[in-house]
Amino acid sequence: MSANDDRDARDGVLDTLARITAAWRGRDFDALPALFAPDVVMALPGLSGYLEGREACVDSFREFTADAQVDRYAESAHRVDVSGDTAVASYRWEMAWTRAGHAHAAAGHDLFVLRREGDRWLVTWRTLLADA
Repeated sequence: MSANDDRDARDGVLDTLARITAAWRGRDFDALPALFAPDVVMALPGLSGYLEGREACVDSFREFTADAQVDRYAESAHRVDVSGDTAVASYRWEMAWTRAGHAHAAAGHDLFVLRREGDRWLVTWRTLLADA
């Protein structure tokens, strides 16, 4: 892979992640299925459970935002490593939200595995790693 191909692949992965963030933050849940592989797996915090399949993953965003008002959300320290048609990406997140009148805050990292299908990158695995 040339340096330009590598840069294009990284940019494609970052675009997919940015589109996921924009969709759930904007409650545009119809945009999410196109960003996840049909067989995506999402590992819940602490590996306490797993959501399997595109619909379950999209529903997790819908369910969180149904009764939570996100007051602050920020991502930083994005990293993307690409090998062929597979990419591993991560970033740090910090969020504050209100649910049922109670304020909450958390921070951690998201870790994604993506695969290239044609000219797009689809998430096949997501792990949510919350700070202790």
